[in-house]
Amino acid sequence: MKAPEPFILRVPKIDACDSGVIRVSPECYLHLLELKRRTGLPIGRIAEQCIDFAMHREIRIEEEPYADTRSTR
Repeated sequence: MKAPEPFILRVPKIDACDSGVIRVSPECYLHLLELKRRTGLPIGRIAEQCIDFAMHREIRIEEEPYADTRSTR
């Protein structure tokens, strides 16, 4: 008896399926627009610099489940 053919799922690499689009809150977007207005830099470059800054200074803190992680600004 012939063995059944396996079911194979081909999962694309992260880079291959990543569109580069991120979602931000309207408040965050307004902050980015204000920085764009003041500096003349593209929003993407501002976002990259903010993310790079945060990634180099990351400290992980365990939070309560379902805690509201949004800024209170």
